[in-house]
Amino acid sequence: MDTIEINQGSFENFIVEDTEAFSVSLLVSVDIDTPAIIVTEPVEFEDGQAQITLTGEDTSIPVGYYIYEFRLYNEDGDFENLNRDDCDGDECGFGTLSICPSIEETS
Repeated sequence: MDTIEINQGSFENFIVEDTEAFSVSLLVSVDIDTPAIIVTEPVEFEDGQAQITLTGEDTSIPVGYYIYEFRLYNEDGDFENLNRDDCDGDECGFGTLSICPSIEETS
């Protein structure tokens, strides 16, 4: 999976394309053994596309590197992880999400 870089506290949109899934969500975690710290609500596909939005609140997590996965759901709520073609037993790869520092604005 790809590396995604996001500025801390920024909004970010992701377009996911799939013609077979019903909906998709994004999960972000510190590592495989830690519960997700960002979990988006599933977004339904329309004409093969779904847009997931991370808000400034979602991305206001400590600067650093995280892992992420997009989950594709069928209409029954069962899911599979997007881009797991390279998965071999316990050696499954995750994408990397980098939260980059941002200069704070004063009001």
